[in-house]
Amino acid sequence: MKILPTLLLIILSCSVSFAQKDLLPGYVIKDNSPDTLRGFIRERSDWSRPYIEFSRSTDNKMERIPIENVKMFYLKPYDSYYYKTIVDIDKKPRLSALLENTPGRRIVRDTVLLRLVVGGTASLFAYEDENAKQHFFIQKNKNDIQELDYVRYVGPQMKFVEMRYYVEILKPFVADCPTVYNDGCAL
Repeated sequence: MKILPTLLLIILSCSVSFAQKDLLPGYVIKDNSPDTLRGFIRERSDWSRPYIEFSRSTDNKMERIPIENVKMFYLKPYDSYYYKTIVDIDKKPRLSALLENTPGRRIVRDTVLLRLVVGGTASLFAYEDENAKQHFFIQKNKNDIQELDYVRYVGPQMKFVEMRYYVEILKPFVADCPTVYNDGCAL
């Protein structure tokens, strides 16, 4: 009979451990607040939902903080910073099965959480939207953040066509390179 309570204890501890597994240590800085909220943030594959889930400890109830109240947050295990930003973003689909037959973009102004990929004079950010479409953005000298966009669509005779809008946006960033190749700058 001692096996049953032991078995229940093992199952309970495993389920608590499993529930805490998706909680990552980090912190949140809210808009209009100098305070840093240290605790745990629920991990997810995309940050397109209008909130983040935060808790002061792994035992506490999760609090949903709306994106509009977040200035930035940090996930310690990934050493990743996410910044709330209002950007013009292309919501035109890129997946082959969803491609349209027109070359135009579908630009929408949206509030998103951009992950800092590389910071510096020129900073690169990434974002995955609600349709699992990967976006990249660039910012130079704290100026406006611009999407490095390209469009895919189905052209005449059912051929895939790409329009690489990001090339024109990147030209000023590589203007001081003596030689520019398709894969980067040669010094």
